[in-house]
Amino acid sequence: MRRAAAEGTLTGVWDLGQLPMQLVPALWVAAALCAGWLPHAVTAAGLRTRALLALLASGAAATAGLFLAPPLLTVLAVTVVGVGVPRLVQLRKAVRGVAAAGRDTPAPPALRAAAAHPAVVVPVQATAYVSILSTVVTPATSAVLLGALALATAVTIGWHASRHRRLLAGALVLRRRAVPRSAPLAVLDLKQL
Repeated sequence: MRRAAAEGTLTGVWDLGQLPMQLVPALWVAAALCAGWLPHAVTAAGLRTRALLALLASGAAATAGLFLAPPLLTVLAVTVVGVGVPRLVQLRKAVRGVAAAGRDTPAPPALRAAAAHPAVVVPVQATAYVSILSTVVTPATSAVLLGALALATAVTIGWHASRHRRLLAGALVLRRRAVPRSAPLAVLDLKQL
């Protein structure tokens, strides 16, 4: 390493040829962190900003993954774009109306629950797990790492599902029982409404 430093090259310290492959896991980890932080927003403007950051990070990671990553990671990137990104766009559009009321408007519990939905967070985080593991997989460790990936993804799904249910419990509004369409108006009892 001293000789490489004396020669003025960084080859002894980092392998610069692998830098693009190491950039992809870093982008996916950043996207996973942004997606995981979504429900922690206190204000509607903060939720909207975090949704934008998650969209940008997921887009950057998916774009880099399409050109630089192995095929499995490319398939997962397409899954994230197909499943997670539309939900992030819907969340961002829904928050737009609430955030227009004022910068300090609290984030509604229903939107925080939507941000915590496993379909928003889990695809991004599972892709981050795979991207990290793809840098260290060898044939000898592939079965162990695949088991660790399955366990980490199952724990992530369970954790986000419980967080989604907890946040959704604060946002539930009891609906009135719907009036059957087949009943004539004269026969309707006012207690049903």
